[in-house]
Amino acid sequence: MLNLNQQMYINGQWKDTAELHDVINPATGEIIGTIPMGGAAEARGSRGCGAWCPQGMVS
Repeated sequence: MLNLNQQMYINGQWKDTAELHDVINPATGEIIGTIPMGGAAEARGSRGCGAWCPQGMVS
């Protein structure tokens, strides 16, 4: 399994997230790693939502 960072890099700091997601090799079905999943809390904590962030995406 890949040893990936299980934190997100937000505003210059590594931060834990509430949820992790398995990365699966589609050819074998084997779990090859785990990555952090970002949500509204991580988006609110970032600097960069800006113009590309759809209206109402982050409350």
